[in-house]
Amino acid sequence: MTRIVFLNTPTRRYRDEGREETYTTIPPYGLGYVATSASKIVGRSNVFVVDGEYLGLSPKKIAQVVLDFNPDFVGLNVTSPNYSVVKETVKYLGSKLGKRIILGGPHVILRAKEVLSDRDINDYLFFVSTGEGEICISQFLEGRRIEDIEGIGYFDKGYAYVKPPKMLTVPQMNELFIDRRFFRNDPNLWDDGKTRESYMLTSRGCPFNCSFCSAKRVCGQKIRSRSGV
Repeated sequence: MTRIVFLNTPTRRYRDEGREETYTTIPPYGLGYVATSASKIVGRSNVFVVDGEYLGLSPKKIAQVVLDFNPDFVGLNVTSPNYSVVKETVKYLGSKLGKRIILGGPHVILRAKEVLSDRDINDYLFFVSTGEGEICISQFLEGRRIEDIEGIGYFDKGYAYVKPPKMLTVPQMNELFIDRRFFRNDPNLWDDGKTRESYMLTSRGCPFNCSFCSAKRVCGQKIRSRSGV
């Protein structure tokens, strides 16, 4: 059975000795939904989430932790600010795993061809997600050919192939749930030692066009809410 690790890539490059400062972090809920979707197909015991931000791991340390799970594939989330950390991490992982890395997240959705054509890492990329990861990871683990998976991009014979983003419908949104056992810090304990907080997904999409935000392009302009919300 396929074993897969989903990595929440740190927001910045931490030292191998660990992060100096301590602060509260929010669990990577997006990865949690993708990991939960994957676990429905390959089983909970074959899916793992490593929160590199919460643990304050350097790229080298991340690779050590991830490889200890002996994964068949590793999925990383990518934002524009942490792209350099992602690249360094992919190099460490790819040197051991080969072409078994999957990338997703806002930066990949907005810059799929650019990422796939990045010569520093494209030898290690199996595919990238150009939409909501629950769709492509489920189709991949169900055994679809890479060419037939919806909402992905891949590099083949010197060319980057990118398929349009695939978004979940409202009925599919209703079926989304998250296995919170993937997270060490959910519910999150505040500094007062008493207050706890947690989050849930009620909708995706944004009708606005703010110049500082990519939500419209990443999640779509149409708001998709769970029934009854």
